[in-house]
Amino acid sequence: GYLNKCADGRRRKIEGSCEPMSVFDETDMTLRIREDPKQLFAAYVDGFPLKWDMHFFPQSMYCDLLFRHVDDYDFVGRMDQGFYGQLRNMTSKFGGGSRLSEAFDKVFDLSFRLSVGRGNGNVGTETQALKHVNKYFTAASVRRALEYFAVDYIRLGLEIPGWVDDILEEANEMFAD
Repeated sequence: GYLNKCADGRRRKIEGSCEPMSVFDETDMTLRIREDPKQLFAAYVDGFPLKWDMHFFPQSMYCDLLFRHVDDYDFVGRMDQGFYGQLRNMTSKFGGGSRLSEAFDKVFDLSFRLSVGRGNGNVGTETQALKHVNKYFTAASVRRALEYFAVDYIRLGLEIPGWVDDILEEANEMFAD
């Protein structure tokens, strides 16, 4: 979400996402961190509980505490490597050729992405995130984000991505010597 909504300054300004926006303001206070993607992300992670943005709020807290009702849903998707395939399955289940499929094509360009991704893979911005892990994240910022979103991983049964373990293990090795 951060790469998609915040790192791209043009998109951030148009959509108004990434509260608190003061982290990205061009003030003397933020001048030095703007040049370092890791410092900017760390400042954002430290600041976002002060003014939660809907894109970065723990998802299990939505929908009358989602975790209490998730087993009652007909469909639960995850924005992982199979995201577009999941949308295809949802369209099949709830109305292919309907307004739902039109909406998915409009928002996600689903038909094209599925043809490019051979039907299952994720070919959008989401798959590019792994390339940027070392550019934006530090062990400290990852730990802080995990503190905020632990409720999602625990209550929704989400797996912590492997790159998180890699970053934390690398930091532990660095300080173990």
